[in-house]
Amino acid sequence: FENTYACINNIIHDTAFKHKHRLSERAFTRNRSLNFPTLMLYLLNLRKHSNQVELDQFFTAINDNNEATQLVTKSAFFQALKQLSPTALIELNHQLIDTIYHSGHQHQTWKGFRLCAIDGSVIRLPPETDITDYFGVQKGRDGRADCPMGMASVYYDLLNHLAIDASINPKGTSERLCAQQHLAYAGDNDLIIYDRGYNAFWLYTLHIQHHHAFCMRARTNKDLLVKDFIASNKNEAVVTFTPRKIAIGICQQKGLPATPIQLRLIRVELDNEVEVLITNLMDADQYPAHIFKSLYHLRWGVEEHYKRIKQWVEIENFSGKSTLSVQQDFYAKIVAVNLTALMALG
Repeated sequence: FENTYACINNIIHDTAFKHKHRLSERAFTRNRSLNFPTLMLYLLNLRKHSNQVELDQFFTAINDNNEATQLVTKSAFFQALKQLSPTALIELNHQLIDTIYHSGHQHQTWKGFRLCAIDGSVIRLPPETDITDYFGVQKGRDGRADCPMGMASVYYDLLNHLAIDASINPKGTSERLCAQQHLAYAGDNDLIIYDRGYNAFWLYTLHIQHHHAFCMRARTNKDLLVKDFIASNKNEAVVTFTPRKIAIGICQQKGLPATPIQLRLIRVELDNEVEVLITNLMDADQYPAHIFKSLYHLRWGVEEHYKRIKQWVEIENFSGKSTLSVQQDFYAKIVAVNLTALMALG
């Protein structure tokens, strides 16, 4: 952990990093109390109280004072935030993740894979015009007011509890598109688990094209191949997916081949229903059908991740009233949660 903290400290003190992520050339040029590195550290502080209380406590701690003093006002804080791009926190998280995985620390794996999940969740946002214009609203029911909502998406290491990549997007953003963007940060030995809702020929093809292993829950009431497989009562089968006209068009737009592909279907018996999993792990000897029920169950870890960041980290408790502040708070808390997970790894 000390080496990782030193790495973060080096990154945020790097002049090139500062220049890359400030929103104007005049920003962070003076040596003030709330300079670029200090602002970055403050944002990682898992703030939950009022801005002024948090600022006073933060500067008391870093200056080794016994009593809280108002060294920086909340007005000065908000002025500094207006000069900081959220990309600083996004890149900091990516560099942090790279440092963790290349630190030599033993990370938990599943049959040699880094076991990951991609999943989305709605995020409640402050009812401010700038925010609703960008993110959109959820229409209120039964006479209730509309509620501003965003859509969070995360690429999550299930066994080591790390958010490899994350994003906060306007309401209605395609979860599949978010998944495509997350895959830019996938490793060669990643096995990625998906729930229903991600099924798409082009996404299967994308994984195959880039040699990423996946396991995805199928929609049992839509795909004819899946329906026929359920009716067969087989435990597993290798089937050929042939793209239809719309799927061919999407593949062409994304520069992907639109040729038929073979994938493996796995039957999972539950108490009240049959679940079908689709995977490109084709070796039945190395990956027998009976192991997939427990494998898919591990996806629940990403649901627990969302529960933690909403209930404990209070990721929906935003400090500002703008789109920029929402993005800054979201990405800062992702980094902070990863630092917490790192300490738990030991």
